Amino acid sequence: MELKVNIAIDGPSGVGKSTVSKLIAKKLNYTFINSGSIYRTIAYHVIKNDIDINNEKDVISSLDFLEFSLSKNEELFYKGENITLILRSEQISISTPVVSKIPEVREFVTSYIQKMTKGKKGFIIDGRDTTFKVMPHADVKIFLW
Repeated sequence: MELKVNIAIDGPSGVGKSTVSKLIAKKLNYTFINSGSIYRTIAYHVIKNDIDINNEKDVISSLDFLEFSLSKNEELFYKGENITLILRSEQISISTPVVSKIPEVREFVTSYIQKMTKGKKGFIIDGRDTTFKVMPHADVKIFLW
């Protein structure tokens, strides 16, 4: 029987969290969750629905009708459409920090990841605050600097 664990990889922007996470996930055949991609999905959702990105109340309300899913191979689907490549566009890159600074959005992403991984093993989650807010009970915590 193979023993699986959950791994949280944390660190500042640009240190290689995603690169390391993808390599480990592939080697161990684990599911990789990039928390940044979820924030990008929220930015896409806000733009796609013509919501004023600077209106925090409207952004927060829009989370109630956000429909997305993640595949094991790191593809993101929004209402059934694969948006993985779109999430790397300049417009999404500019908009993501605006939505990710909203505390309720951060709580939404944290809750989503926690629900997805609750009672399960075999996940690698990367992102800022991952080791102490998103996955504080991860079996393995890695900090990259």
